[in-house]
Amino acid sequence: MKKLLLVLFCTLSVFVFATEYTVTSIPNPITADAHAFVSNPDGILKTETVQQMNIMLDSLRSQTGAEVAVVVVNSIGYEEIKPFATILFKEWGIG
Repeated sequence: MKKLLLVLFCTLSVFVFATEYTVTSIPNPITADAHAFVSNPDGILKTETVQQMNIMLDSLRSQTGAEVAVVVVNSIGYEEIKPFATILFKEWGIG
């Protein structure tokens, strides 16, 4: 029973303490590094994965001029994904 309560508490604390991001609170990676395209503020992706993605996306931009941004966060609250992404990328000047 104690183990069940501990697991339940840990699970609930993830939801209670998870940051809900807004368009203005998601860090824009390109502001810190002109060759960065992945915003991963919650550390969901491994550092190596982010580095590999940034290399591929930087290469894509230099070869084709296309820009791609990747955002990985735990929560955007009750926002709908597509409108949130559209507003975010307009805010960042992508597309």
